[in-house]
Amino acid sequence: MPANILLREMQRVSEAPGSISAFRRLALELGLSGQLTRHTASEPSEYRSLGQVAELIMGQAPPGSDCNLRGEGVVFVKVGEFGPLYPQEVVWTTRPRRMARKGDVLICVVGATVGKLNLGIDCAIGRSVAALRPSPSIDTKFLYMSLMPYTLGLRTGARGSAQGVIGRSDLSSISIWCPSLAEQGDIVVQIEGLWSLCDELGAAQHVRDNMRDAAAAAALGSLTSTSNAAPFDSNAFTTRAHFYINNTPKFITRPEHVAEIRKTVLNLAVRGRLVPQDPLDEPSAHLLLRLRDQQRRPTSTNGSETPRPFTIPGSWAWCRFPEVGTFGRGTSKHRPRNDSSLFRDGSYPFIQTGDVARSGGTIRTFTSLYNEAGLAQSAEWPIGTLCITIAANIACSGILSFKACFPDSVVGLVVAEELGDARYFEYFVRTARDDLSQYAPSTAQKNINLAILNEVAIPLPPLAEMRRIVSKVDALMTVCDELEDSLLTAQSEGSRFLQATLFECLANFGFGNAPPALSA
Repeated sequence: MPANILLREMQRVSEAPGSISAFRRLALELGLSGQLTRHTASEPSEYRSLGQVAELIMGQAPPGSDCNLRGEGVVFVKVGEFGPLYPQEVVWTTRPRRMARKGDVLICVVGATVGKLNLGIDCAIGRSVAALRPSPSIDTKFLYMSLMPYTLGLRTGARGSAQGVIGRSDLSSISIWCPSLAEQGDIVVQIEGLWSLCDELGAAQHVRDNMRDAAAAAALGSLTSTSNAAPFDSNAFTTRAHFYINNTPKFITRPEHVAEIRKTVLNLAVRGRLVPQDPLDEPSAHLLLRLRDQQRRPTSTNGSETPRPFTIPGSWAWCRFPEVGTFGRGTSKHRPRNDSSLFRDGSYPFIQTGDVARSGGTIRTFTSLYNEAGLAQSAEWPIGTLCITIAANIACSGILSFKACFPDSVVGLVVAEELGDARYFEYFVRTARDDLSQYAPSTAQKNINLAILNEVAIPLPPLAEMRRIVSKVDALMTVCDELEDSLLTAQSEGSRFLQATLFECLANFGFGNAPPALSA
């Protein structure tokens, strides 16, 4: 039975992207070529134009004064109301000019949804809709299905206005394969049966994917879940980590899954769980005292108020941005800020929040170039500056790969020379971005400023461990890049396998003699 063969093929390649929609279309094409049903040579079968098998009723809009939302008259179907047919706000008219009825096939003939189809109801139709009323020789659902392969062509090939318009002559000339009414009914039953199988398979995939994603999220979450009430349990952590690693092939099946791995790596990094602690490392508290002395900054008097959202290793300490370097807002004093006199013949890069937001951690683009006048009313920050946005794109971060100026919607951190570079702090900002209130309770999250960022509590590892963490994160991010690439390749290979399977299936069904309308 062809349906059994098709179901077997579906199960083989159901993981391929777009497999369900591909099989729905395959079922349609097989049905409309007569490959899913048995028929005899004595049964009539021919090609006829749509104008020969259906009455074409082009819509005409009633006067606006005759339309209402009160339910008076009949439903008025306009453009954009296809699938579902009824919009949320149903329009009625007391003076319809063109009527469709149940049993018609409706098609959109104007606008962005041109070519969309629907099974008709008793309703008034506007000029953007045409009703196709089948003759006794053609089944309504068979006509509806027969038009489906044309809908994409109608949408891309519509001529007329800039919106796209399908005229009466365009519709009338469509060629329809017309077997006997009995076979039409059999074809509809076979196609709907296979579509039902596709729906069941799609629903099963959805449930399976949701369960897998929930399990993956729980497994990853268990690696970073912490409580200040209890010490860190390294044995339990190791067990959970092994569980995730052993089940990685089940958890990571799509490129978007890798984003969660990246997030987990960074969370582990700032919690002291990515690399082992070395008892010979100088505790970070000593480093902080030295940095304060170098900056002639008094010891913080607000240490007791520092939020501590999770436990950190004993050799770590909590600190704030101003304690680890020069921290402040960008400057753009001149008004208006886009005054052309600031940029004419410029040579000093000027970045904005968008450059930071799309940086991926390293800022390589700039919005414009300041000239000397622009530079004079701003300030140039050095290569290696950590930039954090406080407007538009909240708490996005990136490190300058060139000297640049930026406005006061961006905050900059130039870390103390002893720390080397700001990459660890950029990694931290990424982990804190989703919930800054953990680290600075005064933030409203969608409205942060320099004062709030000054309060953010940062888990600071010993300097030697910080360097090990950065090195490990860089290595793991490279692995994530490779994993993403491999999953994208697997998706591409899955798509090619799906295409090959569909071709094989078509060949098995002798689809080489498909109707010309479908082969075109």
